[in-house]
Amino acid sequence: MPALKDKRRERFAQLIVKGKPQVEAHALAGYKRNRKTAHVARHRADVSRRVDELNAQRASREAVALARAAERYQVTTDRVIGELARIAFANSLDYWRVDSNGNPVIDLAKITRDQGAAISEIIVDEYKDGRSEDAREVKRIRIKLADKRAALVDLGRHLGLFVDPSVVNLNVANFFTEKPPTLAEWRKEIELQAKPGEIAGPTAGKTRDRGQKAS
Repeated sequence: MPALKDKRRERFAQLIVKGKPQVEAHALAGYKRNRKTAHVARHRADVSRRVDELNAQRASREAVALARAAERYQVTTDRVIGELARIAFANSLDYWRVDSNGNPVIDLAKITRDQGAAISEIIVDEYKDGRSEDAREVKRIRIKLADKRAALVDLGRHLGLFVDPSVVNLNVANFFTEKPPTLAEWRKEIELQAKPGEIAGPTAGKTRDRGQKAS
């Protein structure tokens, strides 16, 4: 549908789509600030249709922009999963070695691009240790790897390795108890779940012969 003929209603709808609260959008559109009238205006048929249309247009533009960005930067599922895997399976032993004195030394000379993808930060500290002529130059390098756990969780979710408890809501107490239920407990449970009249007692299930009259 085209823009609303009423300019204030059109502006009201535009502001709602931009995320403004009803009362504020209603006032900015030129109406007197009033919560009740703002609510009524928001639920007018023409305004609601216009808001839905504007939201659909916005979603369509965002989808097109996202597709263009994905194509431009070659964002594919394989690349995203690969990048997560590089972070998730990074090993700190790949980034340092032990020198002749038995001290650990950061060594980035031989790391591959895949190993480098897991590095989120490199910190270099240079300072003097000591004073006057005895002072010596010290250079300390620290590296920080990206969050392995977060990457593993993202990969696991993508592969369906985890069960969301909000989706599967099981009451473990109903399945595992310290001792099995007694026959009386089973019967009580069945009676609670059965429809009225399905369980009538020990003679339930017996039927009269055809033609037999009730006494």
